[in-house]
Amino acid sequence: MLSWSAHKTDREVDLAAIGKPSLDPLLEGGRALVDYVASGLGADDHLLRSYAALTDELGSMATTRAAAVLAAFEMFNRVADGIGVPVTRARREKSVRAISELGLEDIAH
Repeated sequence: MLSWSAHKTDREVDLAAIGKPSLDPLLEGGRALVDYVASGLGADDHLLRSYAALTDELGSMATTRAAAVLAAFEMFNRVADGIGVPVTRARREKSVRAISELGLEDIAH
């Protein structure tokens, strides 16, 4: 979704920053956004700190939108898993490539 959005708005983005926090995602507030999304997948108080940091950097409207997208993706994945939506071979191959390119092997399992 981020790559599609960047393409549609003619913005450069470095998706590798998702798995490598030392990289600059090339987006305004990008590091704070990546940190917030990563903390949203965890279960500690880091989520509250990253939410506040993202709000300080981009404002409450952008943070609310980020929270909605994060929640929607979690819900979509859970629904698909819950009803047994099959994953095609092509999708699995693309996912393996993306996980590798983004350095997400540690969180993909």
